[in-house]
Amino acid sequence: MESSISAESLETIANLLVPEGKIRVYSEGMVFEARPLAPLTRTQLSAGLKADPSLFTFFNYLFRLKPLMSFESLSNRLIGEIRISLRDIEQEYSRQDLLANILSSLTLDQLTNLALGGVGICSLEEDEYCWAIKEIDSFVMEVRCEAGGRWKFPPCTLGIPFYSPTEMELTVYVLQPSNYVHPFLVDAGAICMGSFADSHSLNKITQTTNLASKIIHLFSYAEQILVSGYRVGEGLEPAISIFESIFNRYRLK
Repeated sequence: MESSISAESLETIANLLVPEGKIRVYSEGMVFEARPLAPLTRTQLSAGLKADPSLFTFFNYLFRLKPLMSFESLSNRLIGEIRISLRDIEQEYSRQDLLANILSSLTLDQLTNLALGGVGICSLEEDEYCWAIKEIDSFVMEVRCEAGGRWKFPPCTLGIPFYSPTEMELTVYVLQPSNYVHPFLVDAGAICMGSFADSHSLNKITQTTNLASKIIHLFSYAEQILVSGYRVGEGLEPAISIFESIFNRYRLK
């Protein structure tokens, strides 16, 4: 992790001071854009042109000055850009601190059990919190009814968000791919946990005090929802009907 202003912010700052392909003039508390008009010699420059405050000569070339902003406005924009970049650095340190605190709260046995269960703990660049993640392979889901059949879904990465070493969501999300579709996915890729079978298993998981065991069992429960399939008309209603056209490409002949 770099502890300096990002390359994007440095580029923005550079463009504020000296934008590519343009000439900036700083004079009397103002920032001007200098637009070239014509080449000239000193003898060609009349007294009237010399007196025109909107004209500027440099290396025997005549420019017209267009006021853009005051020094104060430029300073505020520069300070704002630097603050944004420093805030990003602060958020990155915060994520790394959270990740370190979560890992420190786990015993060696817990870390080993997570690794054996295919579970990792990481921070993702776009989030202020951390994730427990698990990858699952491609799977076939069966729907049992007269018009039912089998659908093969692609691999995906599951995730559980952590806000502190003791605070985690009880919702499992499909993180990747971002456009993943499944009958039991709702908003933001969340797996609909409560409508599968009954809530007894989920309640039991929530009461588990061992953090590693809670993560492992929550992932197992979510994976069961994705892969198990169901029988139509037995009280289990998916968020999206498997017979919607978005699932046609997954159906097996």
